[in-house]
Amino acid sequence: MTLIEYHKNDLISYEIEKFPMFEILYLRLLKSNCNKEESKLNIDVLETYMKNRAENKKCFYFFYDVEKVSSMFPMSYVYKAVKLFKTHREILQKCLIKTFVVNSSSFIIGLSKIIFTFYTPVRPYEFVKNTEEAKEKLFKLNN
Repeated sequence: MTLIEYHKNDLISYEIEKFPMFEILYLRLLKSNCNKEESKLNIDVLETYMKNRAENKKCFYFFYDVEKVSSMFPMSYVYKAVKLFKTHREILQKCLIKTFVVNSSSFIIGLSKIIFTFYTPVRPYEFVKNTEEAKEKLFKLNN
């Protein structure tokens, strides 16, 4: 399948890979630091994507690639992301199949535990070493 660029800037790259029954949203963080404008824009892009999936009744896997993250995100970004997920809990329950967090370092797992104290995921998630491992697991699930 072909990756379609959904949105890209200095902070985040969004790409979509479409399949007949679902799609994969690849969200790649390109750096750890972001300012308020970048933070807001990227939350808005993700929110638009989620709303479109709900309107189209299209389910998706979320590949959240944080391999380039080396420090804590600004708390304002974490707060906005948590608020987005809480606000759209119903969309996530209906449309999100599973999240794969690409980067299994102890730093990212620890950071995720902190974030999960503010937001409890409504769909399954798993830490993987790379995108290839995530796709292997995904297609084993769907065979």
